[in-house]
Amino acid sequence: MLRPRRSVAPIAALLLTAWLIPERASAQACLPYEPDTVRIAGVLEQLTFPGPPHYQSITNGDRPQTGFYLRLATSICTIASPDYEAKTGVKLVQLVLDSLGFATLRPQLGRSVTLAGTLSAAHAASHHAPILLTAVEPDSAR
Repeated sequence: MLRPRRSVAPIAALLLTAWLIPERASAQACLPYEPDTVRIAGVLEQLTFPGPPHYQSITNGDRPQTGFYLRLATSICTIASPDYEAKTGVKLVQLVLDSLGFATLRPQLGRSVTLAGTLSAAHAASHHAPILLTAVEPDSAR
């Protein structure tokens, strides 16, 4: 009985796919967490969520937390790592930006963009999406 050949470098293939064809990679293969760099595409949005002290309701006194998010047309998944669990069906990614990152991306609000960075899973009350994209670099505006 013939057995299918195993891929010698599945991670290298995944990274190559994510690098060259981000939209198709997002739909077909799960993405790795940090320290690997990935590229994802979606519509750049500015969203506001309730923040401290209770993270439940701005109208009831919680401070608003406004940030930039990438809304994906096709959901993505992530590969489990020693630090983070695998996620599936992710359609909203929170961007972790410094002031220069906000200033650079602000003109792209409402537009489709492809961004590069490292992924981590939400792990704090201030994380309002299941996945975070850090060290974001604009790749292209479409």
